[in-house]
Amino acid sequence: MGYEITYFTYASLSYQYTHEIFENSFSPLLDSFNLFNLYFSHQPWEKKIKFFGGIDNLLNQKFEEIPGYTTKGRNVRLGFTLTI
Repeated sequence: MGYEITYFTYASLSYQYTHEIFENSFSPLLDSFNLFNLYFSHQPWEKKIKFFGGIDNLLNQKFEEIPGYTTKGRNVRLGFTLTI
């Protein structure tokens, strides 16, 4: 779900649900999990500079996609793009 707050500011919230997974006969049933991601961007000077930031796995959900492999917890990213 995304929303343009102003002409230069955008925000979105995404949701992902993964149902329990039966990987194969050698591994157990993997539990279902929910992920929420949040994203913001602001472009104060049109087509010149854009600032953005996001938080993935907002609620720091513990989950396993592949048996025995770690997955990322809460992840924050910030950045900007500059057009010259």
